[in-house]
Amino acid sequence: MAEQIFIRLNPDPENVDWWVLDAQGHRRGGIGHGRLDTLASHVHGRRVLVIVPSSLITFTEVRLPTRSKRRWVEAVPFVLEDQLASDVEQLHFAHGESGLSGSLTVAVVDRNRMTEWMAAFEAARIRPDALWPDIVLVPWTPGVWSLAREKNQIILRWGREQGCTLEDPLAEAVFNRLWATSSVDGRPREIVFYGAADDPFFLKIRSEPERETVTWTLGEPSVSEETSRGPLTGLNLLQGLWAPGHHRQETWTRWKPSIFLAAGWAGLLVLYLVVRVIQVNGEEQLWHARLHQAFHSALPGQPYVSPRAQIKQAIQQSGGRSRRTRAFMAFLARASNERPPTIRMVSLHYGPKVLLMHLRSPSRSLIETYLHELSRTTHLHPFQVHWLVKSGRVHAFVQYHLGSSRTP
Repeated sequence: MAEQIFIRLNPDPENVDWWVLDAQGHRRGGIGHGRLDTLASHVHGRRVLVIVPSSLITFTEVRLPTRSKRRWVEAVPFVLEDQLASDVEQLHFAHGESGLSGSLTVAVVDRNRMTEWMAAFEAARIRPDALWPDIVLVPWTPGVWSLAREKNQIILRWGREQGCTLEDPLAEAVFNRLWATSSVDGRPREIVFYGAADDPFFLKIRSEPERETVTWTLGEPSVSEETSRGPLTGLNLLQGLWAPGHHRQETWTRWKPSIFLAAGWAGLLVLYLVVRVIQVNGEEQLWHARLHQAFHSALPGQPYVSPRAQIKQAIQQSGGRSRRTRAFMAFLARASNERPPTIRMVSLHYGPKVLLMHLRSPSRSLIETYLHELSRTTHLHPFQVHWLVKSGRVHAFVQYHLGSSRTP
């Protein structure tokens, strides 16, 4: 765990108290006092926990049927609207954890007050990780109410996230009201007062006859000093607009449609690529099948290992046939290079000594010119040419003898 620095705001914002807890949760040194803008060098690398006056915070409880925290934030202002004197639009609401009974502790702070606090920390180049009410400085355990004297104020804590800080004249009335409205089971079995035994407030609230069954305990008067030596937990006021990740959430909300659109486009692109890969694989398999067929037609009975090498070897072993093969391949190359696009080669049959070529063109003169050019470059002359006109197209069936370069 990283070190923590606690900064306690006093009524005078120019004067703050601060102390540091090490990674094991023990205080390092004493409690410092000074201006807020002098603490920037002390917060580096440490978690910043700010303690604010509970006298400026209203604590209450609500019961909500939903368990969704997101809906808690939306519903709390409307549930408390009739119980608060100020407009809910001018208030900031922060909630704690839901209890076993289904109740939810809510802290209500004036929105302008929150703005002032955060502006002061921003001016001091300090970014708080949490804002806790100062009731966290009073220890609390289940079934116990805690009271602490802080100069002319009384801090009262009756729950994990419930309490208040009151001026001395009002503290007794608030305590009596809290006691009267609590059920018998909800009243404490013990009350701990952190202060002097002869404190007038303590003597008055203890003297009530109905509180004789409660165990009264005196704690150390300097409760803040003692509490600052150990780990603290509390209700964090930095929620909603002031939550640490709020700006990132706003950015995400603003860019979310564009991100989803880009993700959808990327998904379609990936789907298209997958389909194309499947198609290419299918075409590759078809090509291999045709290659197998052509290989076995040329070399029946031969194992299919290396088609190119095997065909080359078969040509080399063919003896005199290799010359005719080379002649045919040379003729085929010329026939392909010199054939104009207006002439289509319908078929080509190659035998040991005879080559048959079927040509189709819109005009006989085009075929004759092509055959003349082919004869001039290959020195092979047609042995026989049959002409046929069909559906407005001229067909030529040309026969060559490969063993002779002259027309018989």
